[in-house]
Amino acid sequence: PPGSFRSPGIVFVFSRHRTSPFEHFLYEMSQGAVHQNRGAGDWLERLSVVTSSIWGILMEAPAEHARIAGRDIKAAWSGVLKEPLSSAIIVGTMALTLGANATLIGIVDQLLMQLPRGVENAYRVVRVYGKGYWTALTRSWPDYLDLRDKSSAFSSVAAFQAGRVPVGREALRKLREEAITPNYFKMLGVKMELGRVFDETARAVAVISHSYWLSEFGGNRDAVGERLQVGGLTHTIVGVAPKAFTGVDPAETMVWTPLGELKRDRGNYGAVNVIGRLRDGLTLAQADLEANRANQQGLREDGLKADGDVMQLGAVSITQGPQAPQEIQVSKWLALAAIVVMLAGWLNVAQLLTARAVRRSRETAIHLALGASRMRLMRQWVSESLIFATVGGIAALLMLATLRQFVYRLLLPDLAMPGWSLGWRELGITAVLTLLSGVLTGWGPAWHAIRGSVITDLKQTGRHGSQRGSRLRRGLVMVQVAMTVVVLVAAGLFLQSLDSVLRIDPGFDLDHLMVVHLDSKWSGQQVRLAERARQLPGVVAAGLAHSIPGESAWRTRFYLDGRDPQRFYTEGGGIVNLLSTFVDPQGMQALGLQLRQGRWFRDADHTGSEPVAIVNEQLVRELWPREEALGKCLHLMKASAPCTRVVGVVNATRVESWFKPAPAQYYVPLAQPVRQEEAGGVLVRTKGNPAQLVGVVEKELQALVPAEAFVTVRPLQEVIEPVVRPWRLGATVLTGLGSLALLIALVGVFGLLSYLIAQRAQEWSIRQAMGATPMDIARRVLMAMLHLVFPGLIVGAVMAFAASRFIASLLYGVDPEGWFTYGAATMLVLGLASLASVVPMWRATRLDLLRQLREE
Repeated sequence: PPGSFRSPGIVFVFSRHRTSPFEHFLYEMSQGAVHQNRGAGDWLERLSVVTSSIWGILMEAPAEHARIAGRDIKAAWSGVLKEPLSSAIIVGTMALTLGANATLIGIVDQLLMQLPRGVENAYRVVRVYGKGYWTALTRSWPDYLDLRDKSSAFSSVAAFQAGRVPVGREALRKLREEAITPNYFKMLGVKMELGRVFDETARAVAVISHSYWLSEFGGNRDAVGERLQVGGLTHTIVGVAPKAFTGVDPAETMVWTPLGELKRDRGNYGAVNVIGRLRDGLTLAQADLEANRANQQGLREDGLKADGDVMQLGAVSITQGPQAPQEIQVSKWLALAAIVVMLAGWLNVAQLLTARAVRRSRETAIHLALGASRMRLMRQWVSESLIFATVGGIAALLMLATLRQFVYRLLLPDLAMPGWSLGWRELGITAVLTLLSGVLTGWGPAWHAIRGSVITDLKQTGRHGSQRGSRLRRGLVMVQVAMTVVVLVAAGLFLQSLDSVLRIDPGFDLDHLMVVHLDSKWSGQQVRLAERARQLPGVVAAGLAHSIPGESAWRTRFYLDGRDPQRFYTEGGGIVNLLSTFVDPQGMQALGLQLRQGRWFRDADHTGSEPVAIVNEQLVRELWPREEALGKCLHLMKASAPCTRVVGVVNATRVESWFKPAPAQYYVPLAQPVRQEEAGGVLVRTKGNPAQLVGVVEKELQALVPAEAFVTVRPLQEVIEPVVRPWRLGATVLTGLGSLALLIALVGVFGLLSYLIAQRAQEWSIRQAMGATPMDIARRVLMAMLHLVFPGLIVGAVMAFAASRFIASLLYGVDPEGWFTYGAATMLVLGLASLASVVPMWRATRLDLLRQLREE
């Protein structure tokens, strides 16, 4: 072939049609190599030619290519500076969409893609979940012993209890602590940064996290051996965990302490989290069968029924397991919504770049006429787009460092807070999104700019030449409008769900309640706390309660006079379990229950007096629908128990689940317990906003207990907040994304209408000269806006209707197919698009015919 030469082991072929300076450079270099090869006298000279050619390809050619790329970037930067307003809009759109996506995709990546950090071969570590009726995340202590001693599914099994306890040396603060079995760290393959792990005989020792070591001890290596208060007990620090390891749960653990032997109670399903490392060569399904076999063997040995699997093995991280919190499911859809908004932003950028290409079509034609290659011009356009994307990506990184802090702190407070520094994964996600945005948004406009006829573009004015991009830009705006409607409908559905959740009537006045907690070691002091709380200004009532709404609930068996106990439970003759709550006489008034019949508890209802109970209306409807409830007998726990007389009826409350009907429930005085129980906390009812009294109440009550005891006071609204959080998360983030998508769409509508007016300026000025009124011109602009927006509204509503079925399970109290949300979203877009057309409309009515003719 022309322009080629052969040498030992190497063949170079170059076309005579050189389309770029780089190819021209390679061609000239190849021609020189051909002449040197022909003039070579022996094989040594030929070898020297080959060596110098390879050197040119490896060293000189890349340097020339870099110089060419530098000139492309310089030319592209000049194009950026020529239109500063358009450039600022493009960079702002890139930064907002990239920042939002990097944040949400990063959160989903952390929750759903990453294995627990610092764990050796984390994919082989699994957690034991409940199955069927027993869906709790935790298992009983005998269940753990079954898997440890009777199962061959694991090479090692560990257990831990997690909770927030007061921790510190002087100033105590509640931090997440895990009480663990001694083999916990060894099973996970975690090696200490400092010190050691504790052994089988260790008791009052602790391992602290790397972040707590830095914040509390300043990274001092002498921290090992220091004393630390954990949960009211003094522990000796024996080790510091490595920086990467924060526990196997998403929430960051600060302290690990030994977990001693627990009570062998099969019914205590809230005892421990069980994790294990799968034995080599065993699949997850095989290990699941083996784990349930061992559990059933243990149940039979304890004389209990074992007729079904009650365990299932899954990912060690609960966010990736079969019982992931609803916030995790919502986060997936939020990331998808962010991608939709990013696509809308890319379309808007592509539209703006297309407009720039159309305005510069005559300039492009001149470059082509002077010999510039089309590929070179395309590279220059893509380089310009990459400059926009790079600047937007840098701004997105700054947004990411702050925006994710906001999302975690406000909407996902239970998760481990990320630091201000960005890791390689965050940087990688942002870099990939930036590169995609630069290439995808720049390639289309670049192809559009160089595909036209050089002669036609040179003959046409900028206004007529711009007609080539009209159809493409209309399509881009229509797609933006459709995507905006989809995101706004999703935001509207979550807003309605949040409103429905907030409107749930729990049966008591949630807005004026606070709860006081004290370490279990000092639970006997709670009576003094309740008495002192009643004396404080602004407090209406205060009393003790065993179960706190939103925190805990207990079910107990009961029996009725005149009903066969066996048939009552085996043949569905009644409710098998009742929700039970133990309170003192003031606790029910503090809770804010409404007495329907009978009386409240009295101080005279104590041990030795007749057992009494107060039942709710739901229990009356289920047990005695047409009978008088007062005076009825309940035999609690067993059929031979003495009669517990019903002395009052109160309204039903949602205590166990916020989203199910109020259960049948009875209340028993704490002074007449049917089993050994301690108060779970002190309920305090206030006159005004309880948040304003938290500091005063906490200070007064803390003064009544020893310094090592830790009093916690918080409004009950905070206890219920985790219930509301999934909808608050979805509503907040989707509203923000919807607003961003709406802004992007409006910018597109405004830009395209302005472009259409400039394109048809001569036509409309002639119409005005022939007698058209400003109202006629305004009407034409309005119709142009409707033709632009209306198809996008229709397509967006259809897409949103189809997508709503996939998120129906995440909604509450909302019909995903209801017309109101779709109508509101489309009317909002249409109304704001009308506002966006006001300025172009005003410009259209101010056109001057003589000026337009002079410009022509």
